[in-house]
Amino acid sequence: MKNFNLKRFMQVVRYIFGIHRNSYIKAIMIFFLVFLFFFFIYTLLPENDAVSRLSMLKHCAGIGVITLVFTMFISAGLAFSPLFKKRQSAINYLMLPASRLEKFVASESLAIVCLMVSCVIGFVAADLLQWVFSMIFGKPDAVLASQFFVSGWKAHFDGSADSFTTIVSLLWLISFFMLGGSFFRKVPPLFTFIILIAITLLLGYILSHIYDTKQEIKVVISDAGMTWILAVLTIINVAIAYILFRRMPLVGRKWFNV
Repeated sequence: MKNFNLKRFMQVVRYIFGIHRNSYIKAIMIFFLVFLFFFFIYTLLPENDAVSRLSMLKHCAGIGVITLVFTMFISAGLAFSPLFKKRQSAINYLMLPASRLEKFVASESLAIVCLMVSCVIGFVAADLLQWVFSMIFGKPDAVLASQFFVSGWKAHFDGSADSFTTIVSLLWLISFFMLGGSFFRKVPPLFTFIILIAITLLLGYILSHIYDTKQEIKVVISDAGMTWILAVLTIINVAIAYILFRRMPLVGRKWFNV
């Protein structure tokens, strides 16, 4: 069997999507209700005037962008959890006539894309509802927050060198959560986030300790150099995640997949 075949890959995608279709619909409803809550709090209350309403709409759009970004990380960490939650579902998944690479790519890409799409649909639906209610009740400056959502997204990804660094940084974080999802069996995004915080604090402590000493140690890394470092680390994270996935047992330990 070839390691990757597009036809088999699409069959795996259809299989996984069919299993989790209801979960994606539930995700849309959850995102919709969460965003609707923020729209109600920030834009539909009587005491908000025209200026503050526009400002709050921008805040809601910012919340939408942040939520979408965190959705990338969480979905990358949850790609395998539902499939290996029960022994029978794991057996059915592993018995699919496809290579482990095809299953790995299908699971991760589908989880990330579908949950991101669910987030966007939930935001747009809530935004449309607040816009309709704003016009019905004669609110000043009844506009869609989606325009601020799009402009805020474009502002961070405008094709510049900084935006490229941002993209690579996001890819590294996605790969890190992907690695955590392959290692942890229970609530992998939570434990991965804890590990990420611990690493950040440790690096901060080490750097602060170095700079507090009287030794003149200067480490200068350019933006291009940092981008290359993150790109290499991203590849390493994905490779390790795939290796762990290949060795993932049907029934592993309580907390780990190894």
